[in-house]
Order: sequence, then C-alpha cells, then structure tokens
Amino acid sequence: MTIPPLLEELLRAHGASGHEDAVQAIVRREAAAIGAEVERDVLGSTIATVPGTAGGRTIALFAHADQVGMAVRDAGEEGLLTLTKLAAWRHADALGQRVRIDTRSGV
Repeated sequence: MTIPPLLEELLRAHGASGHEDAVQAIVRREAAAIGAEVERDVLGSTIATVPGTAGGRTIALFAHADQVGMAVRDAGEEGLLTLTKLAAWRHADALGQRVRIDTRSGV
C-alpha cells in the first residue's frame, strides 16, 4: 500500500508532547496552500479558517499533533539512558519501537 506523500511527511515529523512545532508547521503550510487564514494561539496550536461561499454553518475539526515521546532524565556512565514519559501513554506502546533522540545540537 502506497502512503500519500503528505501523510508520510506528517507521520515522519517528530512531535513529542510539548514539541509539536514540526507537525504544526506542516499543518500551517498546507492550510495556507488552500487559502485558509492561518493563526497560531499562545499554546502553539494552529487555527485555520476557510471562508465558506454559501453562508452555511461553520464547522471545526480538532486533532492531536503530538505523538508518544520520552525525555532523557539521565545518561549513565556506560551510556544507559533513564527516560521519563511525556504525556500519558502505556509503557507497552513503546516495546519494539525505534526511537530517535533529538539534542540541542540536532539528531
């Protein structure tokens, strides 16, 4: 099954809770591309408004932009990392998953 390019880009964008800027940037870019008026609130959420043409009802779509994430709490002398969860998720959700570690200087 082929994944549409936009969906793949969104799935690959990193956005742990509290650090969703990459995902929100994609949403803002795509909303602006269809002519939406795009705003960002104080929490970093994207608000996109597309004016209707027939004076009908206004609808709102809401979606989470964050994903399962962890923060490194400590790095031991032998390189073993101690992690803490960001937001609420089950430990079992992380079993067998690849992780990416972002640092202040990059990946």
